[in-house]
Amino acid sequence: MAGSNPSRKVSMSTSYPGPEHQPEPKTFGVEASVGFDSIPDHAAPLNARDQWLCSQYRQKDKDKKPHKVPIDPAAPKGPGIDKTDPKYWMPYDEARRHYEKNPLVDHYGFVTQEGDPYTLIDIDERIDKVTGEVPPLITKLVEHLDSYAYSTPNHGVRIVVEGELNDTGGNYAWTDPDTGEEHVFEVYDKKAYLVFTD
Repeated sequence: MAGSNPSRKVSMSTSYPGPEHQPEPKTFGVEASVGFDSIPDHAAPLNARDQWLCSQYRQKDKDKKPHKVPIDPAAPKGPGIDKTDPKYWMPYDEARRHYEKNPLVDHYGFVTQEGDPYTLIDIDERIDKVTGEVPPLITKLVEHLDSYAYSTPNHGVRIVVEGELNDTGGNYAWTDPDTGEEHVFEVYDKKAYLVFTD
């Protein structure tokens, strides 16, 4: 696909939620699930990669919500770090330990990079905070992809699959083959930091 504007909408195949002409996403290798604790101890393939970072809420504009800024947990009051620089990445267990023991660390998460086999699909449809009800669209996509999924801090859902995008990721449109409705969600396979904790 030409271009790299992350806000661009791209038509998608009606047979699976991915850009046209992309290979069919493969299962992530763990049982499909959604709505569980977002700490992914059982997502062994993802946890095995040293691509984890810590981050901190920082207010850049008083009129807007805080940003999740990647930080060096050894110097949490220092400037933010470059999420794409591997020298700051760490194993999953180390990132989680900083999150649990350092009150200045607000989150930990995974950095997608070119060359790893993973793509994350970010769905903004919300799980009901009171009832826990999962929107039908999320259920359909999780069942269709049959892969690892977890609830995000804002009560959306991310699904992890094996596969690559020909582009840099961003907003993609998918047409539900059963209803004809178009849904837009974000897909990332490189240069994205995605948190797993509130």
